[in-house]
Order: sequence, then structure tokens, then C-alpha cells
Amino acid sequence: MKKIFVFAFAVALSQILFAQDSTLKKLEELLTAYTNVGRFNGSVLVA
Repeated sequence: MKKIFVFAFAVALSQILFAQDSTLKKLEELLTAYTNVGRFNGSVLVA
């Protein structure tokens, strides 16, 4: 039973970590696009 719980936790954790990488990439693409068209000139704080 403990092995199943550890496995499920590891799978869930990996999904969260990969989702954060994808979100960071999308955010960077969005801000780069805004900068290229002159709609953004500043900094971003992501918490």
C-alpha cells in the first residue's frame, strides 16, 4: 500500500513540475510578444 501511495505522489508531483515549466514558457512567450509590439516595457513579478 505504501508503494502505491509513493508512486501516486511521485506521478502527481511530476505533473505539477512539468506544468510549471510549461506555464513559465508560455508567460515568457507572451511577454516577449508584448515587448516586440511595444505594448510592454517593465518588469514582472511572478509568485
